Amino acid sequence: MLKVEYRSILAPEMSSFFALRESRGFNESENRQLLGRLDKYLISIRLGEKKLDQETYEGWFNSLRPIIKDTTLNQYICLCIQFSKYLQTLGVEAFVPERAIARSDYIPYLFSEDQIIALIQAADGWFNTARYKPVKTSAAQFSIVIRILYGCGMRVNEVLSLKARDVDFESAVIYVRNGKGKKDRVIPMAQSLNSIMKTYILGHHIQPDELLFPARSGDKHTKGWISWWFDRVLTTAGIEKPILPKASRNICPHCIRHTFAVHSFRKLNLGGHDLYDEVPILSTYMGHARIYETEKYLNMSTENSSDIIYKLEQFNKGIFPEVPE
Repeated sequence: MLKVEYRSILAPEMSSFFALRESRGFNESENRQLLGRLDKYLISIRLGEKKLDQETYEGWFNSLRPIIKDTTLNQYICLCIQFSKYLQTLGVEAFVPERAIARSDYIPYLFSEDQIIALIQAADGWFNTARYKPVKTSAAQFSIVIRILYGCGMRVNEVLSLKARDVDFESAVIYVRNGKGKKDRVIPMAQSLNSIMKTYILGHHIQPDELLFPARSGDKHTKGWISWWFDRVLTTAGIEKPILPKASRNICPHCIRHTFAVHSFRKLNLGGHDLYDEVPILSTYMGHARIYETEKYLNMSTENSSDIIYKLEQFNKGIFPEVPE
């Protein structure tokens, strides 16, 4: 993207806002462009005082509504919430807009914590009772996969693509390489999951360049494999697929990722955190291209890898779900 130069009265604050965020490991190229539109609006109304009041924001949002989608507007609002809070830390008078409202036709199914435990126990049950070796091996793989889905919030294809070299026991992190959007990222694990992964990899003598969960052919499992196991574990756990609204997708493995996000926000809220301050970190963790993709979960409840690992380790403590061992 082209370099953005701010020229409004709040130009120094906009530049320092992104400099701070980028120093913490965030890629702010797109957000710089978004705030550039606010910069131009402030110039157009000839704002002569360092402040952002409600009237200014509402005027800008109203000018955007005819030309952008609601989802895009919510992305602007989410960014403005964070910018206003930053301005307040500098002693600048700034109104904090109302939280963005997620508007989507897709309504995910969210598991309760008890249901997640039941799913994991059901997967373990299949492994413990299987007699035919290929079935036992496949069940063992799925029992680990479901723990990663919930414990790390990864996408199904990202989990199935993992190799042994992508798991660092010492740092308790997983490296996602070439994820959605061709992006890499680093994901910390709870100690319970790290211990399980170590036992699984060393116990099965999986070599660094080998897939963690290979099919019998040695190739990567298809999504059909994970769906097959998911349906059987769902039945074993006694979880029925409900009759959902037309806009909803029925229960599927990806719902565990949605559940991870909502449960993480819930724990943050109970811990007294300001959820909007934590959105960028969880957004990085989940590999979202836009903060709005993460922000939507609020309404339902790696270039600098060393820096990100440290930051996410701090964020991880007591926040991301532990998984049954």
